[in-house]
Amino acid sequence: MASLQALLVSICAVTTTVLAIPTTRSTSPIVALGGGEFIGTTSDGVNRFLGIPFLLVGDLRLCLPQALGPYSGTHNATAFGLSCPQQATTLMIPNRLPQEAADFHGSKLPVVGSFATGSSSLEALNEPVVYVSLNYRWTINALLAFGLLASQEVKDAGVSNLGLHDLGIMVLRWIQKYNYAFGGDSSKVTIWGQSAGSVSVSLQMLTNGGNTEGLFRAAFMQSGMPSPIGDITHGQRYYDDLVVRTGCSDSSDTLACLWAAPYDELKAAMDSSQLIATYNSLALVWQKLAQQGSIASIPFVTGDCDDEGTLFALSQLNDRRGLAQSFIRILPAKMQNATDAELDELLTLYPQDDTQGSPYDTGTQDAFTPQFKRIASILGNSVFQAPRRFFLNNVSDKQNTGAFLSKRLKWMPVLGELTDYLIHFATHLDPNGGSSPQWSQYTTSLPQLMTLLESSVTNTTTTLDTYRVDEISLLTELWLAHSL
Repeated sequence: MASLQALLVSICAVTTTVLAIPTTRSTSPIVALGGGEFIGTTSDGVNRFLGIPFLLVGDLRLCLPQALGPYSGTHNATAFGLSCPQQATTLMIPNRLPQEAADFHGSKLPVVGSFATGSSSLEALNEPVVYVSLNYRWTINALLAFGLLASQEVKDAGVSNLGLHDLGIMVLRWIQKYNYAFGGDSSKVTIWGQSAGSVSVSLQMLTNGGNTEGLFRAAFMQSGMPSPIGDITHGQRYYDDLVVRTGCSDSSDTLACLWAAPYDELKAAMDSSQLIATYNSLALVWQKLAQQGSIASIPFVTGDCDDEGTLFALSQLNDRRGLAQSFIRILPAKMQNATDAELDELLTLYPQDDTQGSPYDTGTQDAFTPQFKRIASILGNSVFQAPRRFFLNNVSDKQNTGAFLSKRLKWMPVLGELTDYLIHFATHLDPNGGSSPQWSQYTTSLPQLMTLLESSVTNTTTTLDTYRVDEISLLTELWLAHSL
């Protein structure tokens, strides 16, 4: 099964970029991990160790991750590993990190673990960090065929949340075991993620009853919180659709059939499926955990762009019906049980008025169809703003919390200007430092947002997290009522 092995290699590699203490040595950097040696590369003044494997590969699709045995021999670590198959997305790898070193062993630097898709450019702040990025089983579409498949069959087999197992059980433990070799301090690990990676980070805070087991001490989340979810069996119809698309309908064991399906067929089925805005498959009901306080008691930062829903609304460009039924299709699957009265209230709060839709504050611009800006507003609030605000309202008074809102780049949630804050936060557990504008703490009584405004990368202010209160509150009420 060569195609299966190729797929698993793509999800079982950790990319490590190391910063440490200056040296005059001109040879390629080498790091010893157990009984093995990895030869890295130096580029733009940065020592990088790329594509280091951390999981077994082979016939392990739809299986719980298995750790590699001890390293041995000498390995080339000069190229990134393949990414997990994704649906029409581009992964921009970090390419500019300031050099502080090559003789890094024993430097005790902060460690930033990156669960992300997107780009990163870490500027020189005289605060060196060890930066770890990774590939893991996560896709951005609703079927989540490789890492977060959801159904009764998956639940019975005990193979749910594979992507989260890759992260929390394997990657974070790998960092604890080997970060010393790169000059990292195992007590100073910050997990960071953007988009789907941000969702992953927040879920790591919610697992194990909020007990981090010392695997990380802080979290930084950009553009992503878990969407409202119920039991893992709520994803059955998506699983059944995948079974049909891969020709496994007549199999007596559909999960085994998916395990054996040719990679190209499984990938094609994934590409033709619905998008992430429709369903997230997870085994834990995170809203209850948040309400119960079962969240890691660590400092964290979270935030979104103002117009996150526009990307997902693009798939609805041909929808011109303007009827309530058309909105039922785009709501998260669990909310589709909303009553007619609840749906009427939703449509009243989200009128077909382009001046109130997303992208916000753009008048009648970008109204590609009569429903586009309305749909974008509903999706952005239901998938991003409502979960973020709910999360903050349940924990911000109990721990050190920061939050942000970006009003820049109406079409792309690119937040590179937050990099300085991220590095300060990873180093000092406080995003403030240097000459950057002050970032105020978020509390329920004073929900302050670091707000990034248009016109320039230095144009920031502090605003309150009180926008669209009624619209966002209704969405929260709906998914609490229909997804738990």
